[in-house]
Amino acid sequence: MSLRDRLGAMAHGEVSTAGLGAYASANTDAYSLLDDLPATGNARAAAWCAFVLQTHADDLLASGSSPGFASEEICEECQMVFQLVSTWLGRSRQAAADPSYRLDVVVPQPLPQPRAARTPNVLKAMRKTLETIQARVGADIAERGAEPVAARVRPMMSVVQSAIDASAVLVRGSVGIELAASLTGTLQGGLDRAYQIGQLLSLPDLIAHPAPPVAPTESHHDASSLQLFLPGDPGFDRWCLTDPIVRARQSEAGQSKTDLDAFWAADPEPAKTLAVQAEIAAALEHGIVDYLPERASGAFTARATRCPWPGVLYAKTPVTIAGTMLQAGDSFIFSVGRTETGFERTLRAGHEEAGFVPESAPATDGLSEWLDRLAGDHPDP
Repeated sequence: MSLRDRLGAMAHGEVSTAGLGAYASANTDAYSLLDDLPATGNARAAAWCAFVLQTHADDLLASGSSPGFASEEICEECQMVFQLVSTWLGRSRQAAADPSYRLDVVVPQPLPQPRAARTPNVLKAMRKTLETIQARVGADIAERGAEPVAARVRPMMSVVQSAIDASAVLVRGSVGIELAASLTGTLQGGLDRAYQIGQLLSLPDLIAHPAPPVAPTESHHDASSLQLFLPGDPGFDRWCLTDPIVRARQSEAGQSKTDLDAFWAADPEPAKTLAVQAEIAAALEHGIVDYLPERASGAFTARATRCPWPGVLYAKTPVTIAGTMLQAGDSFIFSVGRTETGFERTLRAGHEEAGFVPESAPATDGLSEWLDRLAGDHPDP
């Protein structure tokens, strides 16, 4: 790259992507593992997830104004995605080696929500990813054309093609802010649909035997049964309450570590705090909740920007965390810290309080009914 290109990229506020090279290189198996596995099974499903996420992250990293550069926000998002790829590759290898292995997350999984702004170049990268995975999943459907699962998911591909068609404007010229916002939702919806189609092809029993609806469940706060690392223990993570994006930015800051140590020293019952966080972490791992984009934190912004810098999340399905019942679409934050009256540890929630309306997870209506609606068999209620 010429010096002029580097200076141009820096003028756009972009940073070098070289630091993420180790993540990308460590996950190169994501592109070949699919070809070495049977068409169905947990190993295949996990390999599919790794393939899509790796493709998505690599394309996003190439969205900068010059090769080897991208926005800081995109680099942070890609680092998180690469970590997910590594996890899915590990699951795939375990499943391939052990026929009794069962996935430790609910499937089909949705794609992670976008964390960085979707500029025209980023939208083009999303479209490129969508074209790649459309071709791959389309070939898989064609190969299995005689199987019932292929007939069932084939109508869902229309959503993917519609997203590609609608985003064709990106290659014809510039787009305004309103159109870019619309295309963000369209492309994200197409990517999410293709991502889930591949999982359904890998695990056709999900259609034959759909998961039961997710019902709110009561939380349990018996911290003694959670085997938590407490402040002072060798394995304790002072950053465990912090939004991963914020952690990536501040983990090297000495003052941030000092503030966190003071925060934990002030907590009179850290086991109770960590028990609530363990519930949130479990819900994240199982795809029941996810982080809101930073720009959508809304009324929770003030709480999210003070130590310990918790993330603003939203519920994809009805769930009860820390005794608070959340409905699909509710945004929430774990507000914890010293107040004028003592020490607070409260799950604060509000329906669409952040001004961001996510698509609910399908399990609330039963997977078969959801698939029927996607295929056009039934109108949305």
